[in-house]
Amino acid sequence: MKYLSIIRYALIVISVLVILIPFATQTGAQPNVDVMLRWTYVILGVAVVATIVLPLFNLAKNPKGAMRSLIGMAIVVVILLIAYAASDATPVVTPTRVYDNVAELKLSDTGLFTTYAALGITLLSIFATEVYKFFK
Repeated sequence: MKYLSIIRYALIVISVLVILIPFATQTGAQPNVDVMLRWTYVILGVAVVATIVLPLFNLAKNPKGAMRSLIGMAIVVVILLIAYAASDATPVVTPTRVYDNVAELKLSDTGLFTTYAALGITLLSIFATEVYKFFK
């Protein structure tokens, strides 16, 4: 755990330096933001790799807890499949453009329906928790 805090502080210091140095050494009206963008890509890559790799270590360490996570992931996949099946590909006409890309329309509807489902599940869980606490 000590290493995690050292890594966290090192990343914060590097991030602050990456942001401040282009502003301090700018030669024109605009600072050079290439370094900032590259650092953002590095941090994003580290986050993606950590998101994929670390749960695999947890899976090997705690198989029972992993089963609960897999059930949760299966529920999310089912919600996504239902949202995709319910999505519509009817073209959308606006004053400036007609949106008729079927894949784009299906994915945007899927995202909206998934967001609505997540909101509904969240509200139901809040309500159920409060009712449970009231009768406990």
